[in-house]
Amino acid sequence: MNYYFDSLVRKLNGLGLELSGDTQFTEKPWVAITKFGVTGKFIFREDGIMLISIKGKLETAGWEHIEESKSLIITMHGARTLYQYRVLDEAVVVLRIDRSDKVSDYTVLVNDLEVPDLKVYDYIKKKLLEEKHIQLVELQDGREVHIKHRDKFHRLVGSEVTLRGNKLRDGVYVDKDRTTQFQVESGIIKNRYRKKDYENGVSVWQSGNYPRVGERVEGIEEGVVEAKDELDSYLFKASVSSGKVSGVKKRYSSGIVAIAVTVAVTIIVSAYFAISALL
Repeated sequence: MNYYFDSLVRKLNGLGLELSGDTQFTEKPWVAITKFGVTGKFIFREDGIMLISIKGKLETAGWEHIEESKSLIITMHGARTLYQYRVLDEAVVVLRIDRSDKVSDYTVLVNDLEVPDLKVYDYIKKKLLEEKHIQLVELQDGREVHIKHRDKFHRLVGSEVTLRGNKLRDGVYVDKDRTTQFQVESGIIKNRYRKKDYENGVSVWQSGNYPRVGERVEGIEEGVVEAKDELDSYLFKASVSSGKVSGVKKRYSSGIVAIAVTVAVTIIVSAYFAISALL
C-alpha cells in the first residue's frame, strides 16, 4: 500500500490544477486514505464536531475551517494539528500537515458516495477528460503528460501536450502499454501511430489502416509484411528496409472484389429495366 499511496500523492500533486470543486466539507462521508490504506471515515459536522468511524466504532474530534488560508485545524486526543487542503473536485480533497512534504503526512479524503470503488485517480482522469478535455497519459518511462484536446472528439493530432505545466520537448513518445506512439513538435502532436500486430511477431506503428512509407517496423529489419483475408488473398504487401516501411502494394481481396462486382451488376441490370420500361 505504501507504493500505491506514494504514487497516488505524486500524481495528484503533479496535476497542477483543480476541477469544479468547492470547500463544502460538512455532512459528507469522507473516506480517509493514508499510507496505511483506508483508515476510517470522517464526517465534518456544522457544529464543529468531527465524527470518525473506524470499522464502525465512533470517535469524536473537533475541527475548524480557515477558508482564507485553505486550512483545517483538527483537534484530536488533546492535540491540535494544522492541515493545508487542496480541493481537486467535490469528491476528492488532499490534506497534508502544514509545511510538510512527507508522504506519511498526507491524507486523501474521498467522498464514497461519488467514488464508491475509491479508485481516486481513475475518477480524476475521467473527470478531467469530460470537463476539460484533458487526457492524462503515462509514458513508457513512467512520466505522465497532459494532452489538451481541441474538442470533445478527443483527437490526438493537433492537441497540446505538456509535462509538469511545460510544453513537451520535440520527439517521439510511446505510452506505457506500448499501443500508441505520438510525434511532438513545439508542444503539439503532429502524428499519431498505433501498433498493429501481424504474423510471425512483426508489428508496424501505423497512422492508418495500412502501413505507409516511413513507418517503423518491429520484428524484422528487412523483408515483407503481408495482410491476408480469409481466402488467403493479400490486402497489401509492405516492403521493409532498415526497420521501416519502404514501399506498399495494396490490392482488394477477392471477397471485396466479388461484392463490388455484384453491386455493379445489380445497378446496371436495374437501370436497364428502368430504361426499358420508359421506352
